[in-house]
Parts: sequence; structure tokens; C-alpha cells
Amino acid sequence: MQPKDKIAKLAWQLFEGVKDVVQADITNAVRAGQVKVDPAALPVLISLINSSLESGYHRGARTFEKSVAVAINDIEMPALKPLPQGKKK
Repeated sequence: MQPKDKIAKLAWQLFEGVKDVVQADITNAVRAGQVKVDPAALPVLISLINSSLESGYHRGARTFEKSVAVAINDIEMPALKPLPQGKKK
């Protein structure tokens, strides 16, 4: 697996963790009465939130993956430093 693929996989795992926490927090808030949502509508609300999060992730992931590719390239082939100039008299 290429480094950029490993990083993409880790980013997705991080996102899945965030999504799970958001889903649990919303469910708990509805159950506790902090948010007034019809319990029958909760699955639809969770689905809408998950879809929105995934859409945002995929839009952001393209930019993230391009930035990672540039960073990996910079690590593999660092920019050449200019040669030192001789002393001027």
C-alpha cells in the first residue's frame, strides 16, 4: 500500500470515529430531552446528518489527498538548496 493510500485510509477511519460520536451524541440528546425530535424521525435525522458529513468529507478529502501527495513528494524529493556563493572581497 502506498503512503498516500495509508493516509487516506487513516483519515477515513478518523472520520468514521467522528461520525459515530456525532450519531451517539444526537441520539443521547434526543433521549434526554435536550433536543425536541420525534423519536420516529430520529433515524431519518441521523441518516441526513451522516449523508451531509460524508458529502463534506469527500469534498474535503480531494483537497486533503492532493496536499498529502505534495507533502510526500517534498519528503521523497526535497527542494534543492542553492549552492553557496564564494566570499566577496
